[in-house]
Amino acid sequence: MWCSERRTFLAGLASVLALQGCGFTPLYGSGSAASQLQNQIAIGPLEGRFGFEMRQQLEARLGAAQNPRYTLMIVPEITSEGRAIRSDNTITRVNVTGRASFQVQDFSDEKPVFTGQVRNFTAYSTTASPFATDTARQDSERRLAIALADQIVLRLATTAGDWFK
Repeated sequence: MWCSERRTFLAGLASVLALQGCGFTPLYGSGSAASQLQNQIAIGPLEGRFGFEMRQQLEARLGAAQNPRYTLMIVPEITSEGRAIRSDNTITRVNVTGRASFQVQDFSDEKPVFTGQVRNFTAYSTTASPFATDTARQDSERRLAIALADQIVLRLATTAGDWFK
C-alpha cells in the first residue's frame, strides 16, 4: 500500500516539475494578472432574470468592486428553437442558445480595453404541464446565464496579461 502511494506522489511531483520546466504558470497564481482582477471590475447593467443570474455568477467569480478600475458591459442574446417535434406538431425538446458580446472599459474614461463574444447552449424538455415546462425553461436559461458568465470570466482571466494594468 505504501509503495503505491509513494508512486502516486512521485508521479504527481514529476508532472509538476515537468510543467514548470515548460513555462507553465497557474492562471490564478500569486502575482498573475488574472489573480489581480478580483474586485477590480464593475459589472454594467443587466436586465431581467437572465441578467440577474449572469450578474450573480460574475460577482461570485470576480468579486464586488468597491473602487473599480474597469467596467464590464455585456449584451446578452437568447434564442430558442424546437428540436424534437412529434407527429401532432407538439414540441418536446427545446434548444436554448445564448450569445453574449462583452466589452471591458477603463472605468475612468470608458475607453474599451478588451472586447469579446461567447456562445453556449442548453436544452429542456417540455411536458403536458405548462407550469413544469415554464420551470424547465427558466432553469435552462439560468444554466445558460451561468455558463456564459463562466466563459466571460475565463476569457478575462486568460487575456488579462494583455490589457490589465
